[in-house]
Amino acid sequence: MTFNPNGTLIYDIVGSKPWEVSNYKDSSFEANEMTIIDGTIRSVNVVYAQLIMRIGGYSVSKIANDMGIETPLEGYPAIGLGGLTTGVSPLEVCTAFSTIADYGVRHNPVAILKITDKDGKVIEEYKEESKQVLKPINAYRMIEIMQQVMLRGTGTKARLDDRPCAGKTGTTQEVENAWFTGFTTNLCASVWMGYPEVNKKMGLIHDMVVVGGAHPAMIWKLFMERATINLPAEDFVRPEDTVIDLQIASNPETGEIFVPNRFTPFDQISTKEFRYGSEPTVQASIKPEDIPILPNVTLMPMLEANNILYQLGYTHVEYINERYAEVPSGYTIRQEPMWDQPVERIRKIKVWVNP
Repeated sequence: MTFNPNGTLIYDIVGSKPWEVSNYKDSSFEANEMTIIDGTIRSVNVVYAQLIMRIGGYSVSKIANDMGIETPLEGYPAIGLGGLTTGVSPLEVCTAFSTIADYGVRHNPVAILKITDKDGKVIEEYKEESKQVLKPINAYRMIEIMQQVMLRGTGTKARLDDRPCAGKTGTTQEVENAWFTGFTTNLCASVWMGYPEVNKKMGLIHDMVVVGGAHPAMIWKLFMERATINLPAEDFVRPEDTVIDLQIASNPETGEIFVPNRFTPFDQISTKEFRYGSEPTVQASIKPEDIPILPNVTLMPMLEANNILYQLGYTHVEYINERYAEVPSGYTIRQEPMWDQPVERIRKIKVWVNP
C-alpha cells in the first residue's frame, strides 16, 4: 500500500476537534507516493495517519494490547502516531517489542524468577506463561523493517557494530517525549526521555534537540553495548512457515494482480496468501479521477483565491501574511502544495498573502 508522504492532513473527527497531522519539521519528499515500509523507516507521520484512517484505531488498539500494552487505549486515529490520553510505560513498550523479537510470542515481564531458603531449597519459582499473538512470519517482516530503521532510517545512531539489531524511534508533538526501543536476538530495551509529571517541551541537550533518533538512540546504544558483551551475536532467522496474508488488487479485464494504493477502490481489493518473497511487487497505476487538480491561486486577490479553492472542496486553507513589495496588498504570493497536481481535499492548503 502506498500513500502520499507530503503536506499537512486535516481529518474531521466526530465528537472531537479536527486532527491535524504533519511531518517532523514539515519535511517533504520528492516522490508523491511512499510505501508503508519506507514510511516506517523514515518516520513519516503523514503516511501513518492515512494508514490508521484506512484500518481504524480500534484494530491497532487490539493488536497493541495483545502484544503487551496493558494501558487502556482508546481507538482514536491519533493512536497510530502514539497519540494517547494516558501514556504507556517503557516496560509496556519493551514487552510489545520483545513480542516482535521473539517472532510473535508474548512473554510477560517478571522481576523475581525464584525464591530460595538459606540452603538453596526453592520455596517458590516463577512459571512462565507465553502466548503466540502474531504470526511468526509477520513478526519477522517487522524485524526486517526495523533493521532498516537502524541501517538507513531515523535510528542510525543506535546501530550496534558487532551484532544484528532492530528498533524504532519515536517523538511526540512539541518534542515532549522522545523514545527509542530496540532489540537483538537475546535482549530488548526501551529508552524514554521526558518529564514524568507533565507534558513539557524539552530544550536542547548538548546543543541537540531531544528526538527519538538522537539522545534516546545513543543511550540505548551505550547500554546495549555493555549489556550484550557476553551474549552471543546471532542473526534473526526467517521462520519455516513463510505464508503471509497480503492485500492485493486485480485488473477485472486482464486478471493481473498488483499492490493496491490509496486510490484503488475497496471492491477491487482482496486478501490472499503468498509465500514470503513471491508476493506481487507491481504497484497499481495511480488514477485519481476524483482527486481535483490543485489550481494556481497565486498573484490574485485573496478573496478570489479563497472562492476558487472553496468551490473545489478545499475547506482547510491557511492564509499566512508575508510582506512582498512586488505584488499589491491583499494579493496572494505563493502556495503550498504547488499547483497542477492532484491534491486530496483533506489536505491543508497554505497560501501566503501580502498584507
